[in-house]
Amino acid sequence: MSPPLLLGHRGDRCAAAENTFAAFDLALGNGCDGFEFDVRATGANECVVCHDARYAGMEVEGASLLSLRAHGQFPLLAEIIDRYGVTAFLDIELKAAGIEEQVLAMLAGRGLHGFLVSSFLPNVIRTIQSLNCNTPTGLIFDGRRCGADWRELDVGYVVAEKSLVTRQLITEAHERGRRVMAWTVNREREMLRLRDWGVDGIISDNTALLCRTLRPG
Repeated sequence: MSPPLLLGHRGDRCAAAENTFAAFDLALGNGCDGFEFDVRATGANECVVCHDARYAGMEVEGASLLSLRAHGQFPLLAEIIDRYGVTAFLDIELKAAGIEEQVLAMLAGRGLHGFLVSSFLPNVIRTIQSLNCNTPTGLIFDGRRCGADWRELDVGYVVAEKSLVTRQLITEAHERGRRVMAWTVNREREMLRLRDWGVDGIISDNTALLCRTLRPG
């Protein structure tokens, strides 16, 4: 059984502002294989790294990058790929539809260390797959948000909220050739249990604890 990928949730949210270079650097510095982060489109259709649809009273999809950066770092996806792509595993979560083609163009021919394009939105996954069937994709879901059964989509990754990850889910996913990623796992006993069950990836806010627990020394 291979050890799970260890990923920071929006970097290391316990010690730095989420979705920033500092958070990503901390996750890697603590020993993670990579990190998960969120991507939306600005008003100029730039692929910007941010989680929420609104910041400082602005709708991200209608805002300029300059106005967003008056309130935070807001890296571009291209900057993340350039800085980390050849050394870190990138879990690229698309928060909305409409940028799938741009994202794939940025990823094409880059010789990346490893990556995954994930989303809560089944239509985003289907669009990615229709544009490039070789792109690793993952359906994210929790107890409230899931627009499709992972069994109905040809995804390589099942990205489930930790309370939904069971031995049975892992076994079934593996039998179907899928990998299972669990989020957001912030307690030592949960990290150990999921590792022992054979989960393929663990996403955590606390990357120091994650790496100390599962990669001591």
